[in-house]
Amino acid sequence: MGKSGNNKQVTFATSQRKGGGGRGSTPVPVRESARKARGFKLRKRAAERTYGIKWPDHPTNGEEDDYRKNGHRTYIANYSKGLRHNKLGEVDRESYESFLRAAKSPSFAKWEKVQLGTFKEPHFRLFNPLAGLTFPLQGPDPAGLAIPAPPRIDSPKGAFDEVEVYWMSVVRDVYFGDFDSNDKIERAADDLSSYRGIFGYQNGKVTPQTIFRGPWPGVTKGPFVSQFALRGTRIPAFNYEIEDGWIIQGWGNKIDQRILTAKRGRDYLTDFKEFLFVQEGHDIREGDFCGVDYDSTARFIRSPRDLANWVHYDDLPGQEFTNASFILNHQTVPCDRVVPDPAAVLFGGSAPFDAENPYKGSRTQEAFFNFGPFHPEALVGEVVLYAMRAVWFQKYYVHRRARPEEIGGLVHVQKTGQAEYPIHRDLLESDVFNEPEFKKRDSFLLPQAFPEGCPTHPSYGAGHATVVGAQATILKALYDERYILPNPVISNKEGTKLESYRGPNRDELTVGGELNKLASNIAFGRNFGGVHWKSDALESVLLGEKVAIELMRQRANTFPEDFDVVFTKFNGEKVEIKI
Repeated sequence: MGKSGNNKQVTFATSQRKGGGGRGSTPVPVRESARKARGFKLRKRAAERTYGIKWPDHPTNGEEDDYRKNGHRTYIANYSKGLRHNKLGEVDRESYESFLRAAKSPSFAKWEKVQLGTFKEPHFRLFNPLAGLTFPLQGPDPAGLAIPAPPRIDSPKGAFDEVEVYWMSVVRDVYFGDFDSNDKIERAADDLSSYRGIFGYQNGKVTPQTIFRGPWPGVTKGPFVSQFALRGTRIPAFNYEIEDGWIIQGWGNKIDQRILTAKRGRDYLTDFKEFLFVQEGHDIREGDFCGVDYDSTARFIRSPRDLANWVHYDDLPGQEFTNASFILNHQTVPCDRVVPDPAAVLFGGSAPFDAENPYKGSRTQEAFFNFGPFHPEALVGEVVLYAMRAVWFQKYYVHRRARPEEIGGLVHVQKTGQAEYPIHRDLLESDVFNEPEFKKRDSFLLPQAFPEGCPTHPSYGAGHATVVGAQATILKALYDERYILPNPVISNKEGTKLESYRGPNRDELTVGGELNKLASNIAFGRNFGGVHWKSDALESVLLGEKVAIELMRQRANTFPEDFDVVFTKFNGEKVEIKI
């Protein structure tokens, strides 16, 4: 509920002019001592909020200690890419324990002593393991947030997690518009529906409309790909329409929603010798495009492979939400927003900000930095660092979960009769291995969409998913999440142009639902690449949401404006923050 007026008091003081010969004084709205005291109190209160509450436990799934051979821990279900391995792809115990010592007693020097795989340039290093120990001055401390223990490889949920990623590799080249009629999608949905460990699907049933999507409000409505990943902005001054796919930035710069895409049918790390070489940390990418066989035509996102490629070489996880903020600031709607910035007025208006925004009913003031067009654009970039540090703490210092490609190596070794592991039979007996892709390769490795496979840091949580969970939360809080986006679009089958979407729920695609869908697309795009699991995506998005909410709560009393921010969490609950 919003409030009218402003109850926050300011005290006027007089500041003496210095120099220039003037004898007057300049009135300013604060006394120096009062301002310092108030500012210190706010910072102290934020610190007390962060460090004065009881921190959560950090539960693990126990795999690091439980799986043993001849009394020794094997670490087969833990992250080990870049470390030393034997000929079966099992991590060398001494190498892993040097990694573990650094994680248990971290310092720059300790991480320098980790025993990496056979070192021959080019070789991947571990990605920034100390980042999760950074002390933030804003937002939550990384150690003050927790995520549930991930599924184990000997559990039905763990089996489902890996089988789903295998199916995602099989359907990489299916056009999203054909999901309702494609045989591969139908077989994938039937197989996944049979698993006892299903999570994140309504009523435990996987359908072509729900498959490979997050379970959050609005995500399963309408097209698979979020409007914010496709549409441009209508710019009458430049004669651009939404279907042209150009996002306006400022007065004239524009961003093309078309992307470089990898050629169809090209998967990687399906040969065990090459797989093992990469597990040792060797970078096999070559050429101007880092080993990716790119299509020469830029295209709109139209398939899972496109989605995976979109989140492969993005400069910064979550840059897609910066684009979303540009789109929201330049929508074609009546100019009843908080403040039409000059570009938006000239070019056609924007999506409305939150209904309780205090500037909506103002007769004399326009929002600009506070709760206006610059606010979301700045905040979605700022929250990235806080989110990444929070998830990096989970990766290195709590879970150390193996990547899907690593578990795929265990599956291959066991299904070819070379060794046995505590892998749940639901994974080993999945119908996915009856697909032609595995029969013609004579390999049960998990096909990767990227030539280098996964990055060299643990799987759980997921960096991209945590970031977009935070960014979606910021934008849902600042914009009217109920606003229905006009003129929805989809890519054609070739990805060469956008077409009007005429299917179900056409008139129900809200800002909030499409922001949730954008988060789902980015998080699951990493899964389509073969580098993350569904449980990584689901829990990490919620971790990012916690980061954003805590950041906004800490800052709530720093603004001179006075109103309540109300928005919808990923679980459908409403959250209120009093500004």
